[in-house]
Amino acid sequence: MARERLEEQENKHLIDFDRSSELVLSYIKQDSILWMSSLELAAEAAKVELDIQRFLLSKA
Repeated sequence: MARERLEEQENKHLIDFDRSSELVLSYIKQDSILWMSSLELAAEAAKVELDIQRFLLSKA
């Protein structure tokens, strides 16, 4: 739904949103090698990406 909102508005940050979404999903699925020393750091990185997504949506 969030991506669709950006897509409908032809938002220039759609690519950034998609990249961020893919990163968060990868963290959740744990399907990639994490270059972080702890799960806490991975969770913080996911939170940062979610904050980026929230910011991009607020500008839409």
